[in-house]
Parts: sequence; C-alpha cells; structure tokens
Amino acid sequence: LRHLFPVTQTDTIKHVRDAGASVNMLSDRHSNVSMSCDGSRWQSKKGPQIRWMMAQLEPMLDAATAAQQEKRPVNILDVGGGKGLLSAAIAQRFGSRVHVRVLDVGAAAIHSGRVRAQRGKIPNLEFALGDASVVDCAGVDIVVSLHGCGALSDVAIGHAVAAGAAFLVCPCCFLSNPTLGVTIPSAQTPAGHRETERVSVEKWLQVNSEDYLSLRQLAESQEKFSAKMAGDAIHAICALRARAATYHARERGHEELLEVKI
Repeated sequence: LRHLFPVTQTDTIKHVRDAGASVNMLSDRHSNVSMSCDGSRWQSKKGPQIRWMMAQLEPMLDAATAAQQEKRPVNILDVGGGKGLLSAAIAQRFGSRVHVRVLDVGAAAIHSGRVRAQRGKIPNLEFALGDASVVDCAGVDIVVSLHGCGALSDVAIGHAVAAGAAFLVCPCCFLSNPTLGVTIPSAQTPAGHRETERVSVEKWLQVNSEDYLSLRQLAESQEKFSAKMAGDAIHAICALRARAATYHARERGHEELLEVKI
C-alpha cells in the first residue's frame, strides 16, 4: 500500500518570526488575533502547521468554488478543531468565500473559540459542541482536521467521503479514540439516494484488529524503536486510510473525481 500511495513532497512553510513581542496567526493583513511570543510553541510548531494547512487548502477551495452551480460560500467543517485556531485563520484569510464550522467535544475549548471569534469579529466562523462520529455532515464541501487524534482522522475522512466532499487531514496520536465509529456510505436506496452507516475503524479500513493495533503501536514507538520504523508505520496507516477513501468513494460513484495524496 505504501507503494500505491507514496508520500508526496510539498513546499515547506518557513517559520515567520516577528521582531516584536507577538506574532499573528498569518500576517497583519489577514488576522488580528495575536498569539504568543517569539520562540514559543506557537512559533516553532503550531503556526507553521497552520500555514502549511492553509497552503494545501487554497487549491482545494478554488476547485470547490469552480464546481459550484450556484455561487455561495464553501462550507468547511473542522473536525476536532478545539479552540478554532486553524478555522479562525481560514475564515479570516478567505473571508466571504467560506463558512467554517468547528466541531469538538470539549465544551471549554468551544466556549473559548466562540469568545475569540466574537472579539475578533469573524462572522463566517461558528462553533458546535458535539461528537463528530454521530453528527450529520450533509452539505459540507471540505473537511479539515489538524491533529485528528487517532480514529478521529478516520471519522473526518469518512464524513468527507459520505458527503462527497474534499478533505485535508493531518493525523496524530495513533492509539487514541479507538472506539469511535466511522460514517460511510451504505447501499444505494431505490430512490437513488445514499444512506450512511456507522462502522468500526477496522471495518472502514478493512483490516484485522490485532494487526492494526500492532501497526498503531509501532507508529507511536519513535523513542522505543527507530524513527524510520515509526515513520513507515505512519505511512502505512495513512495508506490504509487512502485506500479506504478510494474504495468507499468508488462505492458512492465518485471514482472519476477522486484523488488522494499523502
């Protein structure tokens, strides 16, 4: 599978460091939400990750806009988006072109995100408290998830496939959330509409549960074993997800529109 879905190299988003005491999410002209000081975790990790996600998202947004029959904001769902740092950046950067909804189970994070959005006057950003594995995602155009912990990445991709949407997912913490259900397209109804069903991650990926557990454990073993072995395991998990997305998209009848990259 790793040969079928090789890793695609993308441009590195360089760290942007201000000489002052704070740095914005993107830049002064796109964001008025000030974050933390130079040399912080924001500068070294979170900020560059968000900028990388934004760079990958832009051509997807262009494609979604071009495919519309009636011009409207592109609906973006941020699965497990927490306080909405990524979503706020997207909403501010692309303005009226998008409507972004953050979905998370953390009440405190959702409350904090709403307060930030109100203070920042970001009208195209909303927050919803709920379990991503059981919500209805019909009408979504693009699903994003930055650090979708464990099976939450599978949930995000499953929703995208079921909705016929694009997706941009950055996984992490491969042993987390193993009991989450994944929404996938079910058999076509006589009326020509597609229903959905929730299945286990193993059924979604079409893998043996014991083998998949071993693979996930290896993906989290960078300190115990070699970084290369862990990297290969992470690549294999991503390839399994790419295969699942491909298979279920074909079942849904979107084979000609499908392109999955790792």
